[in-house]
Amino acid sequence: MQAARKLSGDLTELKLLRIEREETQRLKKGKQTMEDSTAKRLSEMENALRKASGQVDRANAAVRRLETENAEIRAEMEASKLSASESVTTCLEVAKREKKCLKRLLAWEKQKTKLQAEIADEKGKIKELQQCLANIEHARKEAEVCYIPKSTTDTYTHKLH
Repeated sequence: MQAARKLSGDLTELKLLRIEREETQRLKKGKQTMEDSTAKRLSEMENALRKASGQVDRANAAVRRLETENAEIRAEMEASKLSASESVTTCLEVAKREKKCLKRLLAWEKQKTKLQAEIADEKGKIKELQQCLANIEHARKEAEVCYIPKSTTDTYTHKLH
């Protein structure tokens, strides 16, 4: 901005110097030294104007580059915000699923405990039945040992009963 203001001022001064130069040329050659100094000043001003123009161009290019970088950074920030929002949503969904799974796991654990208790009861019943069967088998063997038919008539009688 300062360079542009200076450039504008320099342009105005350049115009004035040109007008002054034309006036001095009209006033005659006797004023050659003044013309030389004016020409020198004019040349210096033109050089300063070129330098100022270059500086303005470089400043404008830097502004455009910074604006582009700023836009890219803003876009990256928006993308990061969106990604963070999606991550939060995903985390919340995962937490809900985890909670449901934990509830199901607890229900399964209760069911497993209940089934294990039932299995233990059934195993106890099986042991009781096996013991009862063993007692019956033992009693049958003792009955066979105790009962030996003495004759065929006893066998025949035994078969009738």
